Order: sequence, then structure tokens, then C-alpha cells
Amino acid sequence: MAKVKAKVKAKAKAKRYTDAQKKEILDFIEAKGRGGQTIAVKKFKVTAATIGSWKKKSVAIQHHPLLPVAHQGNSKLFRN
Repeated sequence: MAKVKAKVKAKAKAKRYTDAQKKEILDFIEAKGRGGQTIAVKKFKVTAATIGSWKKKSVAIQHHPLLPVAHQGNSKLFRN
């Protein structure tokens, strides 16, 4: 009896998003209001967990006590 080899699916490579892409998605969510994140998940093919992480990081950076006031809210919200 011949053995049947199971097909092994290649591991998906993580997609990287630029700061501009992250900002576009977060701005889209803010503009849509309630339910905007759910719509963004479908439209941009980004997981809700990823978007939640971006939102959490952007708030943390904006309110970081060690950042000078001039740098808070800067367009560079994300660190890679």
C-alpha cells in the first residue's frame, strides 16, 4: 500500500504596512465612526487585532510623558 503525503501549506508571510498606510486606515475608521473598524477590516484586508494594536500605539505615543509637546501628535505615530 502506498503512503499518501499530505500537502503542506506554505506559511503566510506577514504583511508590512507603511506609516502612511496605517494613517490612511486609522483616518478611514475615524471618519466612519461607529462600525468603522469592521468596515476597514473588510475593505483593507487587515485583521481587527492589527488595527487595535495600531490604535493603542498611536494613543500611547501621543500621550507619552517623555515626548516634548512639539512632538506629540506628530505624523510619525508608529515605530517598526
